Amino acid sequence: MSAVGGYGSGRTTETGESGFLENRSTERVLLDADACAAWLKPRLPFSTFDAEEHWSPAYGESFLAWCQDATQARLFVHFDKPADGAPHLRFVRNRIPEDVRSAEIDEFVFFAKRTSTPITAVNLNEQVFFTCIRGDMLKYLLTLIGGVYVPLSMKEHGWPETIRKDFTGQLQRFLATVTENIYKAKGATLLYVPIDDLSDLEVALKDKDLVQRLEATVIHWTRQIKEVMMVQDTTQEADNTGHLDEIRFWRERAVNFSRLMEQFKSQAVQRIFQLLERSKSTYLKQFRVVQADVEQASLEAEDNLRFLSALEKPSEKLAQAKPKEIPSILRQLLNSVRMIWSTSTYYNTSDRISGLLRKISSEVIKRCQAAIDLNSIWSGVVDDAMTSLEQSIECGRAWKGLYQPMCKLVKRYSQGREWDFPEGAVFAEIDAFVQRCCDLLEVCECQRHFNTRAQQIVLPLFGGLRCKEVTRSIYEIEDSFAKGLRRLRDLDYFVLDVKAARWHDDFAVFKNQVKDLEFMYKNVITSALEGVQTVDGACQVYDAFYLLAKRTRIKKFLEKKSADVWTLFIQDLTLVKRQFEYIRKNPTQSLSVPYQHPPHAGLGLWARGLILKIQNQMDTLDSMHYLPSCREAEVARENFNSIRSMLVSFTEQSFEEWTQELNALDGNTAALAKSLERPLLIRADANILSRGRGGQLESNFDKTLLKNLQEAYFWQKMHNQGINLPYAAHEMLRQRDKLMALREHVLRVVREYNLTLETIAPDERRLFQQHIKTLDKKVAPGIQKLTWNSKGIKEFFVRDTCRECQVVYGFVRRFQTNHQTILNHCKGISELHFLSIDRRKIYADEEFRQAQAAKKVEMEAYLSEAHAGISAVLQDSQRLFEDHPPEIQREWKMYVEKVDKRVGDALKKAVRTSLQELSKVLNPADGKNSTVDVAPLFKVYAVLDSHNRMDFKPTMADLKELLQVVCKDLCLTLHVVPRLWEYLQTLRERDSEFPDDDNSEREEHRAEGEPKAEGKKQLSTFYAMISKDDDCVRIVVQIMKGMANCALKLQERLKWWHNNYHPIVSQNKEDIIRKYARTERPLPVICTNIQRYKELQADIQQEEFK
Repeated sequence: MSAVGGYGSGRTTETGESGFLENRSTERVLLDADACAAWLKPRLPFSTFDAEEHWSPAYGESFLAWCQDATQARLFVHFDKPADGAPHLRFVRNRIPEDVRSAEIDEFVFFAKRTSTPITAVNLNEQVFFTCIRGDMLKYLLTLIGGVYVPLSMKEHGWPETIRKDFTGQLQRFLATVTENIYKAKGATLLYVPIDDLSDLEVALKDKDLVQRLEATVIHWTRQIKEVMMVQDTTQEADNTGHLDEIRFWRERAVNFSRLMEQFKSQAVQRIFQLLERSKSTYLKQFRVVQADVEQASLEAEDNLRFLSALEKPSEKLAQAKPKEIPSILRQLLNSVRMIWSTSTYYNTSDRISGLLRKISSEVIKRCQAAIDLNSIWSGVVDDAMTSLEQSIECGRAWKGLYQPMCKLVKRYSQGREWDFPEGAVFAEIDAFVQRCCDLLEVCECQRHFNTRAQQIVLPLFGGLRCKEVTRSIYEIEDSFAKGLRRLRDLDYFVLDVKAARWHDDFAVFKNQVKDLEFMYKNVITSALEGVQTVDGACQVYDAFYLLAKRTRIKKFLEKKSADVWTLFIQDLTLVKRQFEYIRKNPTQSLSVPYQHPPHAGLGLWARGLILKIQNQMDTLDSMHYLPSCREAEVARENFNSIRSMLVSFTEQSFEEWTQELNALDGNTAALAKSLERPLLIRADANILSRGRGGQLESNFDKTLLKNLQEAYFWQKMHNQGINLPYAAHEMLRQRDKLMALREHVLRVVREYNLTLETIAPDERRLFQQHIKTLDKKVAPGIQKLTWNSKGIKEFFVRDTCRECQVVYGFVRRFQTNHQTILNHCKGISELHFLSIDRRKIYADEEFRQAQAAKKVEMEAYLSEAHAGISAVLQDSQRLFEDHPPEIQREWKMYVEKVDKRVGDALKKAVRTSLQELSKVLNPADGKNSTVDVAPLFKVYAVLDSHNRMDFKPTMADLKELLQVVCKDLCLTLHVVPRLWEYLQTLRERDSEFPDDDNSEREEHRAEGEPKAEGKKQLSTFYAMISKDDDCVRIVVQIMKGMANCALKLQERLKWWHNNYHPIVSQNKEDIIRKYARTERPLPVICTNIQRYKELQADIQQEEFK
């Protein structure tokens, strides 16, 4: 213990000047954090504190804040070294820190302010003092008082006698109390002996005050020793103390009493006894009685310690043992307790033995508590915690199991003495602890069931219609469980403390919540099983819940639900049986046999599929070995065996029926060769051109042979189910691959030929007649000559025919692509607008004329390009039929005329649409509210000429003429589109510059198929046809009518203007002014005339615009 302080003094002046100077000097020496740090570092003499290593600038700021706070007078500083953080200084103001009061720290520095004067860098040493305190503060206080104040008090200071006596008495009592408390905290008893001078007893007897003080000291000793004697009973009833604590208690008690005996024999104490005996003090007799009790208690403590030492070694093993190791140690302890009860002099009472057994129980509980990790239980990782809990439960039951046989042995061999203390008093806590462990074990089981996320268990995929709903419901249940578990975890007491009686109520609430969650979980299981319709789905759901179920109630409920799985299987078996019975009675009407499955083998495969279906379901149920046996399972197995045998019999019956049919057909090699002597192909409808459709080919393979080949092939797949094919079937199967490959090659010809015919539209059949005839020449050998036994079918017939089919199909696709291109051009033409009219713009007459002229040029270019594209496509299509006979050329001409008509219709639609657009502008609403869609088209100026006449520019006649010219030019745009047939004829004549010997045949065909141009009536142009069209003429009339209506409204405007403004405008202003100059009129008259003209001007300006 050390103390270091700083002292000093200062003064202040009262004059204004000196005060001003002092304030300025104070400002210059105000404290800052750096100055505080420099002052504080050397005044922190902690043993483990290094200023260079542990210092932080925040410490200087904290000390500065305390110096500047006038309300804080004391400061405690200690060096804190936490286990989970960096060491640091802690500053606590005014109050003694809690760590100092609880003796958790053994050194600290205390700072204090002497006065309330503001602290500066100059007076810091004077105003602040400090001291460093280490070790036990009470012992330091005792040393300080005994070494400093008591010797001072014993000297003569001239005090009044009463004050000196009172001070000395109070000081002695204080020292006695402090001495008692210091050593009592260490478990020892020390008698305080006053330091009075007792060398001369005669002189001391005359000092009545001294005798009284010594009597008070003896009284204090008597009370102190009685309290020590009473500690034995108090310790016996202490809670949470083990038998090691009992041994330690008796060892300390024996040492303490031996020290007391030594103190009794000390010279100072004996001197006090002699003085009090001479003074005949009655208090000494009471002390002698207590002294005798101490001697007896010392003997008892030594004896008890000697016998209890037999428990020390097994107790030390118990203090380090794990729960599974404790039962073997408990047997040794119990034998030692029996030895103590049998041979001990003082410790063989029922109370002490039962108390010792309770302490052993408490030690067992402590060891088990240390092995149980509550954090693991709350976090959900419960495997290790469950093991510890189970071992703790077994340990508690084993301890009780060892005790009961020992009681019987004691009763048998102890000659009238027995352990008659109540069993409940010994094992009440251990029984409560076992029950508490059982409760926590149930919490762990709940964690395993209701907390799959903590267990890192991914929920399986539930089958059925409600898979997502089931998963969501399980997670909702787990969230509800987590809330209840959180309330249990956040309890404000230690849950393993058996004396915490509130646990029963809290755990009862938790169990009720778990019951509710179990009920909800059962509903989820029921809902999941109701959401599946198949046995496999039900097994998947059942298996998933079997893996998740950890609670006993839920497992039992799941076992009951196994009947639902078997019931679903029974329903499937019933459905299979009903379906089988129905199809067996109506095989051809009810069963849809898959493609290429023959009738008999198809039925066999169908029955085999049903067998595999129910067999797979049965295998799945058998693989679930954990399904409990029930009545539904027995019924399902009986139904399965019955239906399976019935399906097997049906399969064998179908095979026998086919075998009889095969034998009736004489299925030998000769019959097989005979069935192949038939043409490869037949035509379904020979008249191709009559209706524009038909003429498709069909494969002429023997259908009976094909059926038997397929029957044999599929029956062979079931040979492992008791199916044995006859010899004829094996013979057919030997040639099956070759025949089926040949049939597929022939079917390829059929498919490509039929695809070509089906691609040609009905109205195009006559046009492609020559190509079809060429293709028929390639197909003819397969219809007339080749049979299924012929050679070279694939190498020659199939290859050449398919190649020709691909060529003709390419021609057809080329023609159809060209035709689609023509249709696209016609569509583009029909969507054209020949006039350029912007509704948001008002045109001047010349501007409108130029806009339409530019649009005309644009449309002519587009139409020329579209016509050229159509002509080029037609020329490309014409090359497909160029060398064909005259009847094909006539069909071609008819096709070109159709295209020409389609182009004319498109042009007519475009012209009509353009004229209608112009008509809508001039005839806005056709009798409806004319203010809705009115949009001005032309800009017309009102002009006042030199003769004061009002007119419009341009005039209505000019606008009418402009519209007529625009409509005419719109139709003249069509001149760039000639008629297609004539245009193609012109191109052909231009390209006909070939040698006569090379084109003689082609010229003959043209002469026969086409009339000469000069002998034929020439067609009218598109312009002539469309310009005379009734619809177009009608629309032009509407346009002119709309223009006339506009002219009429403008004339009404002129008339209105003439009536209102012409009298004013027609007057000659110069004549009026000259008239006023010649005639002298009074000034009021002139003013009146001027005012009249101003009012007229104002009225005109205020008129509403019309």
